[in-house]
Amino acid sequence: MAQPRYARLDVQFPFKRTANKLLDELGPYGPLVFIYLILAAKDGSPPGSFSYPNDAVGWQKLGLDGREIPFTLDEFFGALGRMKQSSRRRNGRVWNAYLTRYGEWQKESRRYEEAVRKSSKRRETAADTERTPQGTRSGRKGGPSSRTRTTPTPREKGTNPRAKGTTPRQNGTAPRDLGTNPRKLREITCPECGVPKKTERSLTEHLEYIHGILPAETPA
Repeated sequence: MAQPRYARLDVQFPFKRTANKLLDELGPYGPLVFIYLILAAKDGSPPGSFSYPNDAVGWQKLGLDGREIPFTLDEFFGALGRMKQSSRRRNGRVWNAYLTRYGEWQKESRRYEEAVRKSSKRRETAADTERTPQGTRSGRKGGPSSRTRTTPTPREKGTNPRAKGTTPRQNGTAPRDLGTNPRKLREITCPECGVPKKTERSLTEHLEYIHGILPAETPA
């Protein structure tokens, strides 16, 4: 069984100039045969073409054989030619007819479908940003929108977990007291002995530690 195929046709065709002119020149069958021609030209090679050797075969390929059509195919294509809707050439015994605007119709239809798709996408995106506890308008799960920015809570001064000397080491040991680290302390020259002295030590502690002596007493 052949797969179904579809041809593009403007829904406003009955109100267009071509339909009204065909109606005036050929009667009610004029627009009807034109629609049948568009459907048959869909399978043409190339698409948009229609070939037939005589009227009998032509009406059969259009699906209108046995119908009492009040005009011939010559008259029909003559009317379309005057409207610049078709051109026709004879190749031996075969007539080859071409719908001059067939390619334009396909492009117009695709542009319309693309515009509808983009419009639908914009509406869906807008619905996704309007979230409720039950979900969004597009049917997605509820919860805070990923598009909504949240302001971080300001951290109190002195509570920075990454500050030096306040966070235990990753191996579980206690934090170091940087105040007792001899590599982190500054040194000054002792005025009594000229030996470098730690700034956190008093003069008395320095002399006791280095020399085991006390500074001379100041005479009264």
